[in-house]
Amino acid sequence: TYYFVFNIPYFGGIHMLGVFVVLGIGADDTFIFIDTFKDSRKRLSSIQDRLEWSYSKAGKAMLVTSATTIATFIITAVATPFVALQTFGIFAALLVFWDYVLVMTFYP
Repeated sequence: TYYFVFNIPYFGGIHMLGVFVVLGIGADDTFIFIDTFKDSRKRLSSIQDRLEWSYSKAGKAMLVTSATTIATFIITAVATPFVALQTFGIFAALLVFWDYVLVMTFYP
């Protein structure tokens, strides 16, 4: 996505730090979902109802945290005069976006 959509050929060493950032965010999203799913045991009995409730509650929380993180990286890309940080901001924003999509789609 980074290279083909935005046609940015630059990929520096700082971009590899984005992988560690997204690993932390993905782990946090997973913990949020697991905690919400455990909490659903007190309220609901069927697995389908529990998953629907968990997606509803945890999905909103993960969406807000992912959206604010994406906005932060985009602001970094726009506000800095350094090319390395501009491309890192775009790359990291895309990583966080795809992390959210994949956690919401494939995790449970």
